[in-house]
Amino acid sequence: MQKVQVLLTDTYEVIAGSILTEYDRKILSRLYQPIIGFGSVAFFLSLNSELDGERTIVTTNKPISRLLNLMQSNCDEIVYFGTKLEAVGLLRTFVKETKNSRHFVFELLAPLTPSEFFNHAVLGLMFKDIMGEDEAERSRIYLTQYGHVDTKLREITASFKEVFGQPDLDSQKPVKATQEALGRKEGVPQLDFDFEQLYKGLQEYQISRKLITPTIANEIRVLANAYNISVYDMRRILCVCITSNNEISLTKLEQKCRDYATLNPSPSLNNVVPQLNQSGNDNLDAKLDTMSRMTPLEYLTLKYNGRVPLRVDIELITDLQTSTGLTNGVMNVLLDYALFKNDNRLVKKYLERLAGSLVRSNITDPYDAMVFLNGNKPKATPQTKKQGTTASGSSEDAKADLDFINSLKAGDK
Repeated sequence: MQKVQVLLTDTYEVIAGSILTEYDRKILSRLYQPIIGFGSVAFFLSLNSELDGERTIVTTNKPISRLLNLMQSNCDEIVYFGTKLEAVGLLRTFVKETKNSRHFVFELLAPLTPSEFFNHAVLGLMFKDIMGEDEAERSRIYLTQYGHVDTKLREITASFKEVFGQPDLDSQKPVKATQEALGRKEGVPQLDFDFEQLYKGLQEYQISRKLITPTIANEIRVLANAYNISVYDMRRILCVCITSNNEISLTKLEQKCRDYATLNPSPSLNNVVPQLNQSGNDNLDAKLDTMSRMTPLEYLTLKYNGRVPLRVDIELITDLQTSTGLTNGVMNVLLDYALFKNDNRLVKKYLERLAGSLVRSNITDPYDAMVFLNGNKPKATPQTKKQGTTASGSSEDAKADLDFINSLKAGDK
């Protein structure tokens, strides 16, 4: 995916990729909103309302500024909201670029049905993790319960033939539609997985890539995203899932991925990123890794407990990063430190003073930024700063693989 920055001079249009109903709006607010935030849901509904208007009002391509005014948002927020929608499969974005202009096409897709949503390995787990098991069960019952007819009752429903008789289909020519009728097309979450890297790793174990059938590949993609399994660990899991018929057992793959998640719990982001000024370094590696992977806007959203930050805060961190060129990881360390020091308030002058010091000190690594801002070095150097071996097939890697595989095999006994 190549994300393109939206400019005020750009134009856009909205097209329907699926039929959207009033019930879909209930699904969006009840199931999707806890995952993507109310800002992304509002963006979807705003685009959908424009789609409804286009059926009666024909206009030329509209400027992006119109959409920004409608939502009272800025360009960065639109990109952020749209990215969340794209990730869960509700939006597809296309761009047409010429020498002097750019035109975006937003295609809206329907959400998954409640049954599909709760059975989805990623969305269902994320919803339960965010809302808790009790709320997940309430929402499931609320959106999936249907009435049941007593089986003892006698059905007297009329059939088509009883009402209309037998139509003479041979004497009639079929009606051909001049344009294909719009059907329901549900958006599927975009799940990434580096299969090329996986195939290279399997070669080291002399495992043929032909064992990765389309069904197995899809399951690997879903399980890796659901349980936060890296390519490196997934290839080791696959080693213990090969049957005597030289096939990968789908059932065993699911079980071993669950075993992996039990042995390697992945805490929620709220637990991964404690304050940098707290004593102890148990979560330091995970904390710095999270800060390196998140954009400042995503990290600030995390500090807002998943809610969209205030526009003034978004503009502040966007302008600050643009003017200083600080990396995402360093910016996030700066934000965390500044919030801690100022009672969860972002003070502009304070942020600018610290950012200037980081730039003048030529700090580009989040660990170095943490040390610089806190003025003292942690008791244990995190692994992110250690120089590890990268040689394929080293004795250390081989032993680690063997220990990992044996830990999974222990579950079969």
